[in-house]
Amino acid sequence: MASDETSALKELDEELEQNENIYGDLKVIYRPHPWRQGKNDFNISDFKHVELDMQIKDHYLQSINKMKIDLDFQPSIDYYPAILGNALFIVASLTTMALEALIMEKKVLLIVYDDGQNFFNTPKNAFMYCEHFRGIEKLNGFVFCKEKSRLRDQFREIYVNMSRDGFKSIKSDLSYFLFNDNREYQKRLFDAIEYVMKSN
Repeated sequence: MASDETSALKELDEELEQNENIYGDLKVIYRPHPWRQGKNDFNISDFKHVELDMQIKDHYLQSINKMKIDLDFQPSIDYYPAILGNALFIVASLTTMALEALIMEKKVLLIVYDDGQNFFNTPKNAFMYCEHFRGIEKLNGFVFCKEKSRLRDQFREIYVNMSRDGFKSIKSDLSYFLFNDNREYQKRLFDAIEYVMKSN
C-alpha cells in the first residue's frame, strides 16, 4: 500500500521539537518498507528527532533512487522482537508489523487517513475496502488516526497516557486474524476462497 510517510514523520518531528518538556529526548525510529524504492522524498538530515532503523538503513539509503525492487534483501525477522520490544508504542500504516506490535502488547497508532498523495491505494481506502483488514477496528490496542490533522494530538495522547491497560483481551481479539491451532494453511485458504466465491 502506498502512503505518504514523510509528511507524517514531519508532523511527528515537529511535535517532538515543540514539546520537549513533554517528550524529553524521545526519538522516532523510522522503519521504511524494505522495498520502498522509487521514492526519494525522505532525507534524514531534514529531521531532528527521527532516525532510520539500523537494520535496513544502509539498504534503504542505497536503494532510494532505484526503481527496481531488490528482493535479495530480506531483513531478518529475528530482529523484530527487539525493535518492537524496545518501542514505547508504534505508529504505522496497515501492515503486519502493526499486528506484531499488538502481540507484544504495544499500543499502535494506525494511520488510516487519506494522505492526499495516492488516489486509489491510500491508507483510508485500504482500511475501508480491503477484505483482509475487515474487523481490524475491533482489536484492542489500535488507535485509528482518520484525519491527518489529528496525528499530533493522538500521538501525544498515547504517550501521555501510556500503560498496558486494555491488553487483557488482546489474545482473544487477535484470534480473528491470528490462528493458533493445528489446521493446515491450505485448508484455511481453500475455505476462505470458497466463502468469498459464495458471497459474491
